[in-house]
Amino acid sequence: MKISLLHATRNRPAQANHAKETWLALAQSPADIEHIFAVDPDDQTWEQLDQSSQIVHTCRPGMGCVAAWNLAALWSNGEIMVQMSDDYTPPMFWDRIILSRLNTDLSQVLAVSDGHRTDHLLCMAIITRQRYREQGYTMFHPRYRGVFSDDHLTAMAYGQGRVVEARDVVFVHAHPMWTGANIDDTYERQNAPERYRDGQRVFASLVPPEYQHWPRKPLPQPMLDLRYDAV
Repeated sequence: MKISLLHATRNRPAQANHAKETWLALAQSPADIEHIFAVDPDDQTWEQLDQSSQIVHTCRPGMGCVAAWNLAALWSNGEIMVQMSDDYTPPMFWDRIILSRLNTDLSQVLAVSDGHRTDHLLCMAIITRQRYREQGYTMFHPRYRGVFSDDHLTAMAYGQGRVVEARDVVFVHAHPMWTGANIDDTYERQNAPERYRDGQRVFASLVPPEYQHWPRKPLPQPMLDLRYDAV
């Protein structure tokens, strides 16, 4: 298996199924892609998810999306692991693009664009299995529940020199902060003020001070204007 899609979702079966369908439809080689749903044990909608995917359940409620992504990673087999969410849309032939940019024999993290951000924060983790092993067999540090887990991953990847720049590749993030759409219960859970306070505290305690600037460091301006045409 070449690529594993680690898809954390909660209480959004229609949106989650549509996202899976879209990602596979836009892939060049869907047969080489493994898709795994990861859900909370108190999510009563999980039976509405596409049952052709493997579906794994975190061990207790309230652990957050980090636990879900990490559990999906534990069950995955791909040479490259991709953090998947309900609100991202990939470019055409995204799998071919990723495989062309990463060396699966090395510990690498691919830095793509979400179509909005102008800093170095890696909103979507795309890592080789070698990087997964180097991190300690988790996609994200397990001390986080959601927010600031991507800050941690970004800081460590840049600080340790593991990043492959690919900001010309755009995976569009349709988060309400960008689209103005209504905030549902899942977004509210993930973005609660206490989650930010806890995440910031954990980040400050775990990440070496000399790495902590990386997530918010501005991108070089020429990189912001690039877009990848995969057709």
